[in-house]
Amino acid sequence: MSAHADQTRKQVKLLAYAGLLPFMGLSVLLWLVDPDLHPFVALALAGYGASIVSFLGGIHWGIGFRNASRMHNAPMFNFGWGVVPSLLACIDGVMNVRFHIESYLLGCSSTHEAADGGHHSQVQAHGQPFF
Repeated sequence: MSAHADQTRKQVKLLAYAGLLPFMGLSVLLWLVDPDLHPFVALALAGYGASIVSFLGGIHWGIGFRNASRMHNAPMFNFGWGVVPSLLACIDGVMNVRFHIESYLLGCSSTHEAADGGHHSQVQAHGQPFF
């Protein structure tokens, strides 16, 4: 593997871990703030979760564009499925706060399962697993 691929891998991992910081920070903040502020912190945590689930749906658009560039009659499944996490996050936004975690887990797992038609796969760079 080239030095550029190693550097890219390190940068992507760093960004992925940085994306966890708001989840961890807001979760800890729920324990530290007065109970009067819990709804605001919980809403911020749910909003960040919705944006992450929506981002994961965008991965399917990337897969769809990749398939469309490689195949003449590529299936449109990925484009349609890429919208589902955003819709689930929107619906989840009006749900009771106690159901947010379960619905985000459902959104993340369904996004992962549908990435390659239900086949477990790893993101690869230059033929090597990315993570």
